[in-house]
Amino acid sequence: MNRVPEKPPPQARPPSQTRDTLASLDLALPADMPFASAEDLASAIDTLVYPLMVLYPDGQLLHANQAAREMLDAGQPLVLGPDQHVSPRIAQHRSQFSFALQAASAGQAQQLHWADGPHALHAALRPLDAATANTPSPPVLLMLAPSIETEFDASGFAANHGLSAAETRVLEALMHGSKAEDAAERLGVGVATVRSQIAAIRKKTGHDSVASLLAALGHLPPLRKPRPR
Repeated sequence: MNRVPEKPPPQARPPSQTRDTLASLDLALPADMPFASAEDLASAIDTLVYPLMVLYPDGQLLHANQAAREMLDAGQPLVLGPDQHVSPRIAQHRSQFSFALQAASAGQAQQLHWADGPHALHAALRPLDAATANTPSPPVLLMLAPSIETEFDASGFAANHGLSAAETRVLEALMHGSKAEDAAERLGVGVATVRSQIAAIRKKTGHDSVASLLAALGHLPPLRKPRPR
């Protein structure tokens, strides 16, 4: 295992928050980037299905997007302590998580894979080329695989192919891995109705099988389904 280069101890820094703190990083946004500020960038990444966090190498949370905040609220596979530090719920993974954070901050990209049922974690860690006035150690970007409960936004795909509202609901059920019987129960309609709608979806989208349709959906941008206002 590679040894992480030693760094000077971090200086005192202000308490972290889970939102509106990207502005505290000295991020150099390109002039042609369509964001007026780090706050705009934070709002943009809230639309992604991937949980994203910015952490200090000791695990202190600097920023979390909407998907990450919901994951932390659920308390698995990572938890946010009262001291605003993030750590794995499973104790046996904490030393590996800590090492990965420190290694990523030192410039060594890391990946974590834990298969522990509801506590499973699949994540990538990358150093951020950013500095703050209060810490000599670069923060780390932590990106996790989305939860299986995550609702992907397929509204654009549905609109482009002229799907009805009912067909769109069936499409979303298929995206969650539901079979026709499961989708019918979930939507409160008959199995025959769902099968008819699946046939209509395949015809409108030009796919000869559900597998082909789902493969095409897998290439969509990873956006979250908008929440009702």
